[in-house]
Amino acid sequence: MRRWILLLWVWSITSFGPALGQLIDASVLPTPDPWRYVPLQRVRALLARSTRENPVPIRILIYGQSITQQEWWIYTTNVLQKAFPEANLVVANRAIGSFDASFLIKTAEIDVYPFRPDLIIYHSYGPYGIGRQWEQILRAFRARTTADIILIGNHPLYERDLAEPTDPDLIPVPSEAWLNYLVCESLSRELGLCFPDNRTAWKHYVTAKKVPLSSLLLDGWHFNLAGSELQTAILRPFLEAPPVMPAIDPLNNGRVNTWPVGHPAVKWEGNRLRFAFVGNRVDALERIGTPRRCQVRIDGKVPTSLPSGRGHRRVPLWMGESYPWPALLQVGAIAPLALETWAIRVSRINPTNAHDFEFELSGSVTGPDGVGTSTNLFVSRSGRVRIAPDDWNPRLPAGVSQLGVYLIWNTENRAVDEYRPGSSPVRKGESVTTLVNDLPDGPHVLELIADEGSEPVPLEALRVYHPAGSVWTTPETDTPQLRVLNTAQGVLATWPAEAGEHQLILRSELGSSGSPSGEDAEVRYGVRGKRISTEESQGFLQLEKR
Repeated sequence: MRRWILLLWVWSITSFGPALGQLIDASVLPTPDPWRYVPLQRVRALLARSTRENPVPIRILIYGQSITQQEWWIYTTNVLQKAFPEANLVVANRAIGSFDASFLIKTAEIDVYPFRPDLIIYHSYGPYGIGRQWEQILRAFRARTTADIILIGNHPLYERDLAEPTDPDLIPVPSEAWLNYLVCESLSRELGLCFPDNRTAWKHYVTAKKVPLSSLLLDGWHFNLAGSELQTAILRPFLEAPPVMPAIDPLNNGRVNTWPVGHPAVKWEGNRLRFAFVGNRVDALERIGTPRRCQVRIDGKVPTSLPSGRGHRRVPLWMGESYPWPALLQVGAIAPLALETWAIRVSRINPTNAHDFEFELSGSVTGPDGVGTSTNLFVSRSGRVRIAPDDWNPRLPAGVSQLGVYLIWNTENRAVDEYRPGSSPVRKGESVTTLVNDLPDGPHVLELIADEGSEPVPLEALRVYHPAGSVWTTPETDTPQLRVLNTAQGVLATWPAEAGEHQLILRSELGSSGSPSGEDAEVRYGVRGKRISTEESQGFLQLEKR
């Protein structure tokens, strides 16, 4: 693969990047199956919720390899900004060229989970197979974040790919067709991922326009500008996905739920608030008032003492490295971290094997913390640094000695031990502070202990993120919500799959009723849905228990 410069950009978008031109004819692209819009309904509702008066931050992470670093991601972000001009988009592209999922699953510990994304757009090449890292990282995204996830498939590279079999009985295993039409489809339905099937759309486009694949590729693999425009055009319907009606409340559902202060579960008793919740992250929403200092405890512990409360940041590159590859993919710990700067110095190198070296570790607070070798598990004397042999990047710059090289990085807070509501300047929108993040997704108890004072603590609500929850359920109600997705292909009526046995009833304006014709309701992405033609949907749809 050719070399690519690391794009590590995070900002609130106003306008940027190259304009989307007219290098391709998007009119020939196939219309997406309405079912594929279903996994994006929370972020779709979040985008629509943002207004000039209340600009809701929407955090979007683009992750993967060099394919994910090309112009299409900039075009794609511009499409979102134009479709939702009031949205406060916070976008990060933390892709690392030539890193497949066996590397990215480690760097994600630094790049993905502390970012707290609302939407992840992801693509990488392998290693494929049941239980291997390509699958593991997708499962980790779903288990540790509440993000909607777009899984980008592999685009075709060869003319022979245009005629590959798509019938499950004829697809060879393994193959690109097997990955796209069997593995990606199955995993997306299980995990609730949006899979646009861009591979099929690419094949449809080059066949319909009678152009060679090479006209869309720069080097036989990466996209040229026309290829990036095509990729954007394929993704555009999903970025502008039609919403279900009534829309999902993006901040009050089974996956993300906002608990106002005064709710029976969220009440101050004197200067203490004890809140039991199920999830892995809690945000505090403050209101205008007299500033108060609150100590934060989670399950009786100081948040930054927990494994998720502080973490090591990304380690720099090896000396002489021109690719954006960190020397260490990740740095772990078995003891609580201090905020400090760490340094590794390479002190000896095996003359016959550059990957076998000895190093010395020290921290600006901890001090000298041990000597280790790259080929053995290293745990520092303090327990604040843990490095396994496969945490080292196995790629070293050819012909450059690393003897005497220093690798320097910092630790960072990822949780809050002390919270001061009311101290933020008055501004538009919610003033939100993440108190804890990336806990094990389960039951926890949050405690806030305010300094003594007569004024009420200016805390508006607590927002809980529960990755295992469903955006299709409504908190504190057992009644399933029927939602309808209208597209040019007809109507898709949806309701929570976990709601029990219900049947869809269509009542006409004349009072007659019955079940809509067509196939039985099917289950995908944790949702039960039934397709109805536009003509047949004229009336009133409702759910009834069987």
